[in-house]
Amino acid sequence: GSPASLEGASAGKHRQELVFIGDSHMNEGKILAALSRCIVSNRAASEESESSEMPEITMKRFSEAWVHEILTAENGELIRDAANELHRFGRFSDAIRLYDRAIQVEPDNVINFQARMALYMRAGSLKNAVADAKSCIRLRPAFVPGYLRLSSIHMRLGEYDEVRANLAAAADASGIVNSASLEMAHEKLLKVETTVHEAMQALQAGQPVESMKCIEAALVDCDKSEVLHRLRNEALSAVAALS
Repeated sequence: GSPASLEGASAGKHRQELVFIGDSHMNEGKILAALSRCIVSNRAASEESESSEMPEITMKRFSEAWVHEILTAENGELIRDAANELHRFGRFSDAIRLYDRAIQVEPDNVINFQARMALYMRAGSLKNAVADAKSCIRLRPAFVPGYLRLSSIHMRLGEYDEVRANLAAAADASGIVNSASLEMAHEKLLKVETTVHEAMQALQAGQPVESMKCIEAALVDCDKSEVLHRLRNEALSAVAALS
């Protein structure tokens, strides 16, 4: 047949291989080889497709049996590759399961914690993301981006003292107190704290509409702050009472 038809047949073979991988007793080498072919096939299909929806064949390829097969592996690279593919196609909970396994296999590999932290952040599970960020810092104490990432998570939670503490730790780890990234982070912290203070003052002064403006501005950076959301509810009630 033509080269195109041969490529299609090859891709189909790889699809079938991954659909039924969980039903066979393949050794790790074969699983890794099949996974690699699957990744190449997935990326080619993604580039060709103009649809934003996950192709149906991908859902079959990443079946529960397939995920379970990877969960029994002892090869950290294999598990990470599989988790990355699941992440790419929006299968966050399954990707997290695989990174749980990767951490069991390689508990001192900072890449595993970094990747799972990113997944937790995308899933909105920030408390778990904090724990993984702290693990990254434990494994690489001099890695300044680890402190900055942790401070950004605390910012989203509205935990300003923790933000300040991690920015100080980042400065200590780098030995550079006035780096551009640290200056920007400090400026953002100051701006958010000032905005929250102004929101509280406006609400106390009987100006709930002005308070709401400040709260909405602060929520851009602190979307998971319990304090801000409570303050927002109070301001909304006060606005309703004015009507």
